[in-house]
Amino acid sequence: MPQKTFVISKEQLEKLKKAKIIDRSNLKSEYEQLRGKIEKSTIVVYESRHGLTLLIQNLTPVVEKRVEKIIGKETRRIIEIDDTGWGEPVGGVFIVGRDLQSGKVSKQEIHAKFFQEPKFKTGKYYIETVRAVNSILYDLNADPNRTTIKICSGTIFSQVYRFLENNGYDYKKVKIRGETQNIAKGIFDSYLKKIDCPRGYKKMKLWLKEDKEEREKYAKTGWKEFQE
Repeated sequence: MPQKTFVISKEQLEKLKKAKIIDRSNLKSEYEQLRGKIEKSTIVVYESRHGLTLLIQNLTPVVEKRVEKIIGKETRRIIEIDDTGWGEPVGGVFIVGRDLQSGKVSKQEIHAKFFQEPKFKTGKYYIETVRAVNSILYDLNADPNRTTIKICSGTIFSQVYRFLENNGYDYKKVKIRGETQNIAKGIFDSYLKKIDCPRGYKKMKLWLKEDKEEREKYAKTGWKEFQE
């Protein structure tokens, strides 16, 4: 029995409802949201981690064209992912994602402790970065079938690229500029303000030395530069 799945948006779902293609009657399982029929084809809507999935069973070319005409074609979403704090002696690293379509921003922190021994030498911050990106994509409801990821080409993302490939994402390594970069910078600035640390590499190093015992917990002590 031929079938096809579509990942659809809430707007596309509303179009199907208005066309009276689907409703909540005759649901066959707890996972189904809506169900309906077109000719001899069965139309089912499921909720998944990536959003709404439309399944057409007993598919015919006529039904496929009719459904596509109703829901229309949707352009791919673009999500930019950047990091901030990597080259700074103070603080961890923040991973920031922004959906260019909705403007929604999601962030995750790689804590400074991952840049201190003994954790630093294990390179666990790479794994934490994969976790962070996964959480951001989940928060932004990123569907691999209709999302392009534009991600910074920074060192900290070296293991993220394989993660994206393994999960079917279309991605491009780029230099993040503009609004996403500014938001990321603002997030790190807010962090420094919270711990009352000045901006600027030399000023940060001096700030750490002024109260080394108390402030060392904020430092990337695993960095070779920290010993200078």
